[in-house]
Amino acid sequence: MSRHKTSKGGLKHESQNSHHRRSDIDQRERLACASGGRAASVILYLANSIENRLIKLLVYLHARFPNDGWRQYLEDDLSIRWPSLVVSGHSQGGGHAGIIGRYHLVARVVMFAAMDYNARVGRPANWIALPNSTPNATPSERFYGFSHQRDQGVNFAILSTQIWPAYGMDAFGPVVNVDDTAPPYHNSHMLTSNLEAPTQNYHGCIVVDRHLVLLPDGTPVYKPVWEYLLGAIQTMGCFQGGQPTLSQKTPICSLMSPSQLAGSCARDIATLLISCEHPTC
Repeated sequence: MSRHKTSKGGLKHESQNSHHRRSDIDQRERLACASGGRAASVILYLANSIENRLIKLLVYLHARFPNDGWRQYLEDDLSIRWPSLVVSGHSQGGGHAGIIGRYHLVARVVMFAAMDYNARVGRPANWIALPNSTPNATPSERFYGFSHQRDQGVNFAILSTQIWPAYGMDAFGPVVNVDDTAPPYHNSHMLTSNLEAPTQNYHGCIVVDRHLVLLPDGTPVYKPVWEYLLGAIQTMGCFQGGQPTLSQKTPICSLMSPSQLAGSCARDIATLLISCEHPTC
């Protein structure tokens, strides 16, 4: 999301204070996407924000399917009942999920192949590295991450040694490779894989339909990982045309139908899935 001026010598030299300001701008850009507003390269009207689209989606679903329990995720027709939501996202969507968790108390935050890193100062973005600069609403024990070791878009070494620890996720055990470990993966909040991907897209293969690693019967190999990351929720998917699907690409967000939670204790928790819109995801 960054925009940097360049000179003949490459990146323009900036002071430490301007590095800090740049990271603050990135934070404001994330917040503009989540709630609407203006920040540097991002101008997003409230109507198109993640929060407003989610509210409108819930209002619609309650009106269309009144017996499915969608109303329980709203305080009223203008506000979200955040503690009832697992907020999850892939790539850019994972960054949005992370910052939503900093600003709202949610049931859980799950970030797939997502990191916000200020390379110029060599540390995570301010809103991750300096949690007290935000409301820090969701406690660290509710943050989870999953990324492939060969992800072409995410530096896994930085993600696993700087980003995830900055969220406090390392307090619950080291990074666990799901390829040779069974659920519950030693209860770790930091998961990875190094399986071959059929399309060689290691950024998308952990969660995007067209890049998934599948078993011979067509079952996604990472299905147990998703189930673990999303808690007691039994099926990960989006609500589309009245039917849940695995992880269809949507403009901003989708919500999983409570009726698809397989009768588990998570019936009162829904999952917001924020997807990356970039064609390479």
